[in-house]
Parts: sequence; C-alpha cells; structure tokens
Amino acid sequence: MTARELAVEGGGSLAEAPAVDADRDSVIASCLMLATVGFLTSMGMPMVVAALIQQYSYSEGDAGYVASTEYLGMFAASAVVSALVLRVSRRKLALAGIMIAVASNAVSLFVAALPYLLAIRFLSGLGCGMAYAVAVAVLAGTTHTVRNFMFLVFANAVTNVLVLYSFPSVLAHWHLAGVFLAYCTVLVATSFCIPWLPAGFAPAQGPLRERGRPQGKSLPRHGVLWLCLFAVFCFYMMIGGYWAFIVPIGVSIGFDTEFVGQMLSAGILLSLISCLAAYRLSQRLGQSKPLLFALGIIAITHFGGGVLLGPAAFLIGLGIVNFFWNFTDIYQFGTIANIDHSGVFASRIQGAQMLGYVMSPAAVGWLLDHRLGYPRLLMLFGAYVATAFAAYIIVYLVLRRTAPELADAS
Repeated sequence: MTARELAVEGGGSLAEAPAVDADRDSVIASCLMLATVGFLTSMGMPMVVAALIQQYSYSEGDAGYVASTEYLGMFAASAVVSALVLRVSRRKLALAGIMIAVASNAVSLFVAALPYLLAIRFLSGLGCGMAYAVAVAVLAGTTHTVRNFMFLVFANAVTNVLVLYSFPSVLAHWHLAGVFLAYCTVLVATSFCIPWLPAGFAPAQGPLRERGRPQGKSLPRHGVLWLCLFAVFCFYMMIGGYWAFIVPIGVSIGFDTEFVGQMLSAGILLSLISCLAAYRLSQRLGQSKPLLFALGIIAITHFGGGVLLGPAAFLIGLGIVNFFWNFTDIYQFGTIANIDHSGVFASRIQGAQMLGYVMSPAAVGWLLDHRLGYPRLLMLFGAYVATAFAAYIIVYLVLRRTAPELADAS
C-alpha cells in the first residue's frame, strides 16, 4: 500500500509520496525532542500552580483553573493536528505550534490578571500540544513503533525528573518568570530540529508496513481505533485523579507529605525500568497480552487497596501504578500506531489523555466533597482501569478475527 493510498484511506490527501523515510534516525530524534518539549509545560504544572498561589496570591481554585485551561489547550491541539496532519505539512504544523508556544510563554511574563492568563495559558497548551501531537503522528509511521514509543516515554520520564529537581531552584531565584523564560528558551532551541521532520505522511519503507492486513478481510479500523482512544481516556481518568490526590491519600493513612513526595520520585525512576521491560516483552509476546496483563494488575491493585487501605496497601499500589503507567502508555501508543500508520489517530491520543486529566480531578474532588471516601475512590479508579481492560479485550478479539497478525504484533 502506497503513501498516497494510505493518505486517502485516512481521510486526507497527498499530492505525492514524501521523500523522507520515517525510520531515519534524524526523524526519530526530532520527534523525541519535539514531543518531550511539547509536554514540558505539563511536567512543570505542579510547580507553576504552587507559584501562582504563592507569588500571584491566587486561590487554589484559580490556580487549578489555569492548569485545566492549559490542559484544554493541549486537548484542542490534538483535534487540530488530527484534522490537518494529512493535509498540511507536518513541518509547518510543528513550527506553528512552537511559535504559538513561544509567543504565549513570552506574553505570560507580563500578565498576572486571571482572565488574561487563562487565555494565554490556553494558547501555550495549544502550541505545545501541537508539537507533541505532530511528533507522535510521525512516530506512528515508523517500523519499530514499540521501540520508538519506548524512547519517547523514557525521554519524558527523564525530563520529568530533571524538571522536578531543577524548577524549584529556578522559582527560588527568578520566580515564575524564570520558568516561562526557561520554556521559551527550550522551545526556541527545539525549533531547529523541525527541518528533520518529513513534510507529509512518510511510512517506513519495508514489509512490516503491510503487517496485520490479511487478504480478503476488511479490518473495522475506525471502530477499533475509537475504542482504543476510549480505553486511553478511561486509563487517564484513573491517572488524573490518582496523581492529583495521591498525597492526600497518603497523608490520610499517616504518612507525611515529604515522604509521599520521595516515594513519587522513586516511582518515576521505577517507571524508567518499566520502559525497558515493555520493549523486551513486546519482542517476545507482542503488545496486546502485556497490555492486558498490566491493566488487569492495576485494576486488581486498586480494588485491593480500596478494601485494605493502609500503609502497606498504599505503598504497594503506588509502586505498581508507577511501574505500569509508562509500561501501559507504550503499548497504548503502539497499538494505535500499528492499526493506523498515518498518524491521524495517534495524534488524538494526547486529546484522550488530556480529557482525562481535565475531567478526573474535578470529578474526584466533587465526589470526595460528597463523602465518597478514599477507599471507595480507589475502587472507582479500579473501575476506570477495568473498563479500559474490557475495551482492549474487545479490540484484541476483533483483531484476532479480522487481522490475527496484527493482534499479536510487536
């Protein structure tokens, strides 16, 4: 199947097949840099929220609105990129995103009033999200999707650790302006890798691009892909609420805030190991079975934590969720990329993630205000993950029937 045919199948149009192969090292490196920088503002969000409260005298609610608005911008970016990724040059989309992000972060230096800052941070999320979504769309056209998405998740985790350790010092010396300047500097530096991107849809040139397309059978591609995105949303409904309330849950059973923070930092390092484990397992078992195993373990852990909430259950749950978070993300990216190499649906993954991030903390806060309690909250998180598990079971069964090679592809 040619690039032109795949573009038409994906709902777009290409004048001609691009010359740049997505498997080039320069292309993959460019995607990793763009995606990591595109997610940078999300990584720094906890410290930005704290600085808004301390330096700008925002209430907790107002600071939360700023965070949610930036996440909404990233959600909007996913919709924009998925609609244009087969019609507009990917280099132009990435450059537009970087320019919007640089401009909005520069303006943020001079804006403190809430209504204006909300608008500016929405644009920041839109610009950064566009860079991230373009990078993911390009990686979806590579041959070794699990390996490349493992690199992406690993790079994000390492950057997250660096942000957690460096931004407090930046805030102490240069306040919130220092963070916005840091964003601008890194975004401008990353723009120089944009020419390495393919201008259009550039699938890898090899027989693996034909995997999972059996002769004489029609794969119900769009229905399966939307079900995958629904599963991503359910998983991030768990992540969004768990990440927002993990410290209060730990404090409620006797741990102090500093100890929980240390455990979270250790969990991020643990997630780096899981990236390598995900890649190794995919080579042996494919993607579907490890993905289902991980979701099943997380769901059982949350249900068990809800029944037996205490210090031991809390620490076990924190370790398991942190280990399998990136593990699961790699397979969710890879599953969608294997079904749709054009990058249209891969660029929508961020939207599903951000929708969960925006909705879950607000929903959890409302439920806790109405006496849900932390044990039942953990069971709700288990239900979210169980729903994602059920969705992927359906995806796997459909693929086993229509495209068995794709169902167990690595």
